[in-house]
Amino acid sequence: MNRPIDRLPTSCEQHEVDLAELVDGTIAQDREALVRTHLATCARCRQFLHDLQALDATLANALPQARVSKDFDARLSARIAGLERAPSRDAARAEAERDYRGMLDALKRGLRLQAALNALAGASVAGGVVVGLAAAAPGLIDSIGLAGHAVDVIGSAVSTAAVVIGLVTARRIATGPFIG
Repeated sequence: MNRPIDRLPTSCEQHEVDLAELVDGTIAQDREALVRTHLATCARCRQFLHDLQALDATLANALPQARVSKDFDARLSARIAGLERAPSRDAARAEAERDYRGMLDALKRGLRLQAALNALAGASVAGGVVVGLAAAAPGLIDSIGLAGHAVDVIGSAVSTAAVVIGLVTARRIATGPFIG
């Protein structure tokens, strides 16, 4: 705290901070001389100093003392040195390049899967149109040469495609984005 000497205390209450600093050993030398001069003439401040010293001793004895292992300084220094070591520019660049390549590969895999799902969805829609037409306009299906068995096969394929699309999409939703 060390107040400047030009701001002298005018009452005992203002000496209390100086007395606390005296007990802690943090008072400035010029302030200490003034405080000791005041203590020589003031019984109240001498009692306050005595009470502070007693409180300080009681707390020092009552509170547990922090203990560190013998190798604490060495271990702390090693940890700090480890934090200060930055990877070399070449190592950082190589790591960034690996990350970049990995993301590109994941993106390609995701795009291929997305393209396959889109093709399956397109085939499913086309098959659905054929099955719908067979139900709504059976004469139209017969006129383009698709017999009843062919419509059944297309219906089964549409159902299978829809199930595959649903399963793959559900798995992707559960595990993350398409590029993951």
